[in-house]
Amino acid sequence: AGSLVEFLNEKLKETKNLKRNEFKVYLVELNSHLLAEINDRKSSDIAAERFKNLGVEVLLNHQVINFEGINVEIFAKESDTIINIQSGTFIWTAGIKPCELIENLKVKKSDNGKILVDKYLTLPDYPEVYAIGDNAQVETQNLWTTAQTAVQQGELTANNLYAKTSLFRYSKPFKYFHQGTLITIGRNFGISDVLGFKLTGYTGWFVWKFVHALKIMGTENKINIFFDWVKVLVHRRY
Repeated sequence: AGSLVEFLNEKLKETKNLKRNEFKVYLVELNSHLLAEINDRKSSDIAAERFKNLGVEVLLNHQVINFEGINVEIFAKESDTIINIQSGTFIWTAGIKPCELIENLKVKKSDNGKILVDKYLTLPDYPEVYAIGDNAQVETQNLWTTAQTAVQQGELTANNLYAKTSLFRYSKPFKYFHQGTLITIGRNFGISDVLGFKLTGYTGWFVWKFVHALKIMGTENKINIFFDWVKVLVHRRY
C-alpha cells in the first residue's frame, strides 16, 4: 500500500493528465490494529501514522467479503454494516489455503484444511510421513505462515529423517523460534522487530535491506541486488 501510493504520487508529478483527487488507496484490515504479527501497539500506531502521512486510508475492523468487477464489498464490524467501494485495482494479500493435492488426501486436517501434524511434524496415523510449511498445522502450536516458520520446520525435518537412520540420534520436537518481523512502508521507511529489538523509520528500513541481502542465496545475487539498490537510490536523488 505504501509503495503503491508513492508510485502514483510519482506519476502525478510526471504527467498533467493525472490529478490527486482521481485516485485513493485503501488498506482494509480485519484486526483492530495493524501489524498483528509484531504484537506491539506502539509499532502499530507508528505504521498507522505513516500511512496517514502517505495519504492511505486505513480501515481497521473491516473485512472484505466480496469483489466483483470493480465493486468491493466491505463489512464494518463496529457498525455491523456493509459498505461498497468502487475500485479499478484490487489487491488481495490475506489468507492462504493448502494446494489441491492436500485437499484430496484422506488424513486428519484442521478447520482451514491444513494437515494436522504432531510435535515431530509427522502425521499421527502415518509417522513415516512429514508435512511442513503452509500445508501443515502443528496440533499444539498456532504459527504464522511465514518463510521463517517453513525454514525452521525444514531444518528439523532433515534432522529427524537423519535420526531415523542413525544410531544414538533421536527425533526432536518442533519448537518455533521467532527471529523477528521486517516490514517496509514506502520509500526509506521500515519497521523492524529483530529478536525483540524494534526500530522504525529510516533505521528500520536499513535493517530490512541488510537482512534481506543476507538472506538472498548466492554471492552473485547479493552483489547484483546491492548494485540495483545503489542505482535506484542515485536515480531517485538526481
